[in-house]
Amino acid sequence: MAKEIEDFSDWVLRLGEGRLLTKKMNDFDEPNWIKIPDDLLLQNNGYSIQKIIDTIYTIYLDISNRYSEPINLKDRCILTPTNDCADNVNKEFLSRICTTSRIYASADTISLMTELTIEQDLDYPVEYLNQLE
Repeated sequence: MAKEIEDFSDWVLRLGEGRLLTKKMNDFDEPNWIKIPDDLLLQNNGYSIQKIIDTIYTIYLDISNRYSEPINLKDRCILTPTNDCADNVNKEFLSRICTTSRIYASADTISLMTELTIEQDLDYPVEYLNQLE
């Protein structure tokens, strides 16, 4: 297992540094496509979010019964490129958990931590804070 983690870490590092071999695809002029190893790919069956969740979580644990045990969740995560994508993954994941949901209120003001609060309010107008997700 340690060797697999080391190999994966090395691959991700080479990806981030742009050191992976690239190739041309279709009619693109630049060779800017990379080959992702088959063992890192999930085949899309039309339900990509469910497939990702099943692969990352369900194989290892029964989400609906063991979600509250941190030891089962701490070593797993799903990274997404946007907040909208994260929201979709979260909705699907939470739909599998049989528990009462809670809604927490949010604040659209800045805490009074210094005398510079008026200036901070100018940096973060309420309209800006309300549009963040």
